Amino acid sequence: MNDMEKEDNNVTNEELIKRVKNGDNSAWEMLCAKNEDYIKRIARNKAKRINHFPKDDNDDLIQNLCQAGWLGFLDAIKHYNQKKAKNTMFSTYAASWISGEMSKALDDYLNSTGVTGRVKYHQMIQSVSMDSSEKQEKIMNFICEDIESTFDFDLFITELKEKMNCTNQESYSETERAIQILTILKMMTDEKHELSKTQLKNCLEVYRIAADKNCTKIEGDSVRNATVQKILKALDPMEYTEDNDKDFVIKFKGYQENRLHNNQENENDKCAEQKSNFITEENHSIKKKKYRPQITDLYFNHVFSYDELDMLIELVAFSDCMSDDEKLSLIDKIRGTASVYYTHPILTGCEKNRINYGERKIADRYTGKLKHVRKDMSHNLKVLQEAINRLSQVSFYFGQYDENGDFIVDSDYQHVISPYHIVVYHDQYYVIGTKKNDSNVWHFRIDLMNHVEILKDKNGKNVPIEIKHKEVMPSGIRGDEWNPEKYMSEHLYMSYDQPKDIQIKIRNTDYTILHDWFGTNYRKLHKKCEEGYDIVEVKTSPAMIVHWAMQYAGRVEIMNSDIRKRIREEIKSVADKYKE
Repeated sequence: MNDMEKEDNNVTNEELIKRVKNGDNSAWEMLCAKNEDYIKRIARNKAKRINHFPKDDNDDLIQNLCQAGWLGFLDAIKHYNQKKAKNTMFSTYAASWISGEMSKALDDYLNSTGVTGRVKYHQMIQSVSMDSSEKQEKIMNFICEDIESTFDFDLFITELKEKMNCTNQESYSETERAIQILTILKMMTDEKHELSKTQLKNCLEVYRIAADKNCTKIEGDSVRNATVQKILKALDPMEYTEDNDKDFVIKFKGYQENRLHNNQENENDKCAEQKSNFITEENHSIKKKKYRPQITDLYFNHVFSYDELDMLIELVAFSDCMSDDEKLSLIDKIRGTASVYYTHPILTGCEKNRINYGERKIADRYTGKLKHVRKDMSHNLKVLQEAINRLSQVSFYFGQYDENGDFIVDSDYQHVISPYHIVVYHDQYYVIGTKKNDSNVWHFRIDLMNHVEILKDKNGKNVPIEIKHKEVMPSGIRGDEWNPEKYMSEHLYMSYDQPKDIQIKIRNTDYTILHDWFGTNYRKLHKKCEEGYDIVEVKTSPAMIVHWAMQYAGRVEIMNSDIRKRIREEIKSVADKYKE
């Protein structure tokens, strides 16, 4: 081992993180190398508890878990603050982020390999009533540590009963049982997630322990199945047609084949046979051949689809008619109509009490032939926000509109940026980011971006953003300094040039103009001025203020001599263009 390697090993994670946040790319490489084995160890421990797969599949699982672990590692770096963390070591702080991402990846991996035993019991427990936040925290810690990577349901139930101090109580009535089953189906199923008969039984047992501390032995399959069928008969149409598909409150395997109706006919036949005093050998053989299909793979048909939920949440998040608290309250209610599986990039990560991107209003201008823009915009926003959340680079192509109003991409040049922020500026959506080996900060209109994707390396991992040195990025765009209103006022028309202090003479009744373009980012100067006028100073683009001053030529006057000269030149050029 050479001296450089020894020095690298002696540098702490905390020191490396400070250097990374100051733009040191070499520190970034050292930090990744230092923690690679740590992430692999967590992944192996997760995979050890699963013995359902041969070695090759298990290696594939570990690779997937490691990839997810790196995403959690990036999130941990983004949020780590040693002072706020009360001097907690970074490795300790990062463990929950890494493990959380691995647990989500484990769910996805097991679903893709056909394992059906994965149900989010911990989220169901979180959703039902608890006596205290401390108790909920203890249960959640137990669930996150154990259920996320084990299939020993009996052991899980035994330990859960002990932790909840539950007791044997009275059995439930059929009405109570029906309400519980409906609650579970609404909470734990949707268009993408079903519950088998066994999973429903398991969920029912967990629900009763968590909600009522009741560990009375669960009723038999026949009793529970009878309750399910009564629920279906009460809520769903008896026979399926193409026109009434949306009327099914609960869907199940075979509902389009009228399986429930066929089951009822079989029950009627059975009753008729039992009433008969004589069963011939012929109809006895017929009875044996009759097949009674089971009602399984149930899921609740929620009011809103995933796409509709996305649109509703985005509309609320971008509204400028509500405070953040009002938005979060309404979004929580919207999410309450969905299962525990629904997520959205606006509210991902640990910071559930804030909205992650722009809170200005989504303009309702995409009508007629421009309806496709709304759909593309929504997709682009989700991908970009996911990339920002995961500290990942994105690739895309940039296009424009032609004479027919159609969006076209007439260049095969693929842009790659490290995205930092999303802003809404005068009815246009922009992503702010940097490019590799480029000292500029770039603004791209999101509606003109096409094929937006998170960039992957040759191993399929997200490519992390390029760390820029502080001097490269303008003040206000970095970390805690980010102030979107200030940034947009300093970059008039989303310009790229360096902002400077500019003095403007304006009527003292025209401050609305300043507010519309600069918000509160201006200050009144105590300079002598003619009656009814004030001198104010704003910091903004010297190039774009020329066009802005011409737009409001009758109401404002720029006082800086160099910019006044440029305005005169621009006016002369315009006059020459329009002269007779």
